[in-house]
Amino acid sequence: MYITHSRQKKEYGTAELAYSSGFLGVQQKVNPGDFSPDMMKVFELAREVGGYGDQEIFQMQYLGQGFRSYVVAEDTRSGEIVGCAQLTRIQVGGYLYLTDDLQIQHVFVKPEFRRLGIANHMVHELLGRVKPNQRAWAWADRESDAFYALFASGFVGITYQECGRVFPFILWLLLWPFHRVGLTKPQNVFFAAEGRGDMGAYNPAG
Repeated sequence: MYITHSRQKKEYGTAELAYSSGFLGVQQKVNPGDFSPDMMKVFELAREVGGYGDQEIFQMQYLGQGFRSYVVAEDTRSGEIVGCAQLTRIQVGGYLYLTDDLQIQHVFVKPEFRRLGIANHMVHELLGRVKPNQRAWAWADRESDAFYALFASGFVGITYQECGRVFPFILWLLLWPFHRVGLTKPQNVFFAAEGRGDMGAYNPAG
């Protein structure tokens, strides 16, 4: 398996990792998302794997941070896009956003390509865009596939109440994305990880 930036090399550079045949011959490269046709494939994954409807697709397309905030996983045998993940902002009150805390979301992998480490590698790739003095957040239902995938990716899980002690009180009151999850999805666990990039890491979501 190979993870490589095949597009926009001047901006992102090139990284390559080789793995054994335990991946059953699946070769995967993780690319910065391109507007077309990659983003159309991202929307297809959101519909087919995530169960998204028209409203969620509209929000991804027009309220997100754009195609450069995504990576996509490609089966190099067929050219098929089999997974995607996004590093995005965390809004404060709807108009402002945090600069040192980001969110990983829209992590989708086609069922027939799961349990091959693809989600882990996409998440690791995104964490390389986060500086070591910054954090990335995610959340997932207990005992779900995403729950175990985030643990495998090196995230630390905490409760909604514990999460509230991470931020200054006034800021915590304004973090509506956290409250929306914490108050409406009691089975969700909050996950946090430090950035794995260097101090010069480029974050296209910021």
